[in-house]
Amino acid sequence: MSAYIVGKDHILYLLAAMVSRRICPHGFYWFHGGRTTEPLAADMDKAAELANALWLENIRSVSARYPGESSGTLPGPGCGSYVILATDFSHNRWQEMDPVQVLKAIDAYAYQSCEHDGWESSEAHAICEALRHRAIQALPGYEEAEWGAPAVRKPGRGLA
Repeated sequence: MSAYIVGKDHILYLLAAMVSRRICPHGFYWFHGGRTTEPLAADMDKAAELANALWLENIRSVSARYPGESSGTLPGPGCGSYVILATDFSHNRWQEMDPVQVLKAIDAYAYQSCEHDGWESSEAHAICEALRHRAIQALPGYEEAEWGAPAVRKPGRGLA
C-alpha cells in the first residue's frame, strides 16, 4: 500500500512532541500563510483542533491517492471515527521524547500526507517542518557544535 491513514496515537505523539520541553524547550510555533502560530500547551481544545487538522490533512492525502473511497474504506487503522477530543490529551503516554523517534514520526506522517497537490503549501507541512527543525536542535551535541564549518585542524590536507 502506498499511502494510509495514520493512527490516532501517531497524531497524539506529534502533539506530545510539540509540547515536550525536551524537543521544544522554548515552546513550539510555526509560520504559515503570513502569520506565526503558537499552540497553547494548556488549552486542550486548541490541541484537539490542531490534532484534527493534522489528521484531516493525512486523510485528504490518502483520499487523493485512492479517489472514490470513503474514509471507512481507505487504508489505515480503521478506527471508526477520525476525531480527536480534548479528553484524548488527559495523560501523557510518552514520558521521554527521543528526537530521533520524533524525526521518524514526522517523516512517516509527511510520507502518508503528501499525496495531494496542496501538501507543500499546507499548514500541516509547515507544522512538520517546524517540528523537524526543533527535533534536530534537540539532538545530542547540536547546541555544542560550532556554527558553520568547524575550524581546520590539520593544515595542508585536502577534503577526504
